[in-house]
Amino acid sequence: MCGKLPSVVVTDGDESMIAVVREVLPRKTHRLCAWHLQKNVTSNTNEQMFRDVFAKWLYADMEVEEFECEWAHVAEQHTIRELVQNLELLVREYRNSELVAQFSSIYGVPVMTTCLDPIEQFAASVYTKVIFTQVKKEIESISVVNFVSKRRVSTTMVYMVEEYGFPGQNVVALYDPKRGRLVCRCRFSEKEGFPCRHIFFVMKHEHVKRISESLILRRWRKDVKTVNEYNEKTGLEDERGFLLRHGALHAASQ
Repeated sequence: MCGKLPSVVVTDGDESMIAVVREVLPRKTHRLCAWHLQKNVTSNTNEQMFRDVFAKWLYADMEVEEFECEWAHVAEQHTIRELVQNLELLVREYRNSELVAQFSSIYGVPVMTTCLDPIEQFAASVYTKVIFTQVKKEIESISVVNFVSKRRVSTTMVYMVEEYGFPGQNVVALYDPKRGRLVCRCRFSEKEGFPCRHIFFVMKHEHVKRISESLILRRWRKDVKTVNEYNEKTGLEDERGFLLRHGALHAASQ
């Protein structure tokens, strides 16, 4: 490819593959393969008509107006009752899965493995389990970050760093100790919603032990919801109790 990187990467839904693409080609567009999308529909629905029209829409060269017209026609073939029942089942399953994940985040104790114990422990106490796993990878990745230079501009420390294997491709990170402000010009934090390896490298260099609150998105925090908020507001305490017990047993078995 003469050193030219692809602009789009197409894979199946394998989580390991998606993680590798995100790590190796972080700024490229990733999309799921159409064949696998169709396979997922075939595996998860018994409605033959929907399978047929989905396959047609997936591979057809259609204008927006044409698709919307056909969608409206197909929608008329399903009854409101079926739609409501399926929607209720989907919402119930989603809510239960979210409850189990939240229970695991709140009461689970992740194993500390990096050399930056204070930062890792703080991240574990703040982020949900899923996001903490991604944050931990960035903490571990400071091993590939090399120090280039450091200078002071007013109250801000300007760091110049590079990554192993990419000499000369400098990345600028800024640290203001008075305001506790950390910014990286790689813009990873703006895209992913948590600090990049360059920011963690600067935190290590400056002996900072806590991630700045300005870098922690509210939706990634484990305390953004309590377990009680997953009540369906129906007054059926038996079902709520079942979900809580299910979450507790799932976490314990894991």
